[in-house]
Amino acid sequence: DLCGHATLASASVLFDLLGSGAGGKKRRHVKKIFFHANKDKLKAKLAPGASTGVQIHPGDGQGGCGKKNSVRISMDFPWRSLREVVEEADRTAILRMVQKAFKLSDETMHKNLLFVGIDSVGEDVLVEVTRDVLLSLKHGPSHINYDALETWGGGYSRGVILCSQASEKDIVIAPDGERMRIDFLSRFFGPKAGIPEDSVTGSAHCTLAPYFGAKVGKANVVGMQVSERRGVVECALEDGACEGEGRMKKVRIVGTAGLAVGGTLFV
Repeated sequence: DLCGHATLASASVLFDLLGSGAGGKKRRHVKKIFFHANKDKLKAKLAPGASTGVQIHPGDGQGGCGKKNSVRISMDFPWRSLREVVEEADRTAILRMVQKAFKLSDETMHKNLLFVGIDSVGEDVLVEVTRDVLLSLKHGPSHINYDALETWGGGYSRGVILCSQASEKDIVIAPDGERMRIDFLSRFFGPKAGIPEDSVTGSAHCTLAPYFGAKVGKANVVGMQVSERRGVVECALEDGACEGEGRMKKVRIVGTAGLAVGGTLFV
């Protein structure tokens, strides 16, 4: 199935082996690599500019995440639209699920809830809350009842996305030293996929980027996943207009990968 980390890591290794990546000698001029996932065809290519990672602004108390010998890779992922959950029974069940998981009161939930939706393929539920509430949620099993996130019996098959629009306080320092504004914040929980909480989830941005791109009126958006480790995801929304009749909307995600260790496995 679709996985951002697996696509980024695989592309990084292949570009390196083919001489186009961070550490290899130039042997072949490879511009693009295509991966065939279970339901999707994914394209990866080298993104402009070498990267040393991004640094989360110290004003929010975060450390840096610089990488040496790293490479920036652009990946075309499918565009996932959202359908708002308006059925009262389903909406109530989702809210109860989130409240129980994070020990939120009825008052907090209802005052700070902005949107409840499910993606176009039925994989993920998206719950938008205010920034203050999202950042108030703690991390780890002592603070989160992960089992509660499986209690809604409705039609989602993978995970729960909690998110909010960012504020002017949310910035990162880009590789070129420029201050880059964050457009949205998120956390991802994959109870039905056996993942309590994922640190950075590229595939969730197939839904997050189109949703917040429409909200802020931008074709290029930057998300910060506020897991315990944290990470930044750059996204570009492509409408596929140049592809003719069979055009497909897609989300172009840029990630940074560094080759840390290599070896040979005999089987």
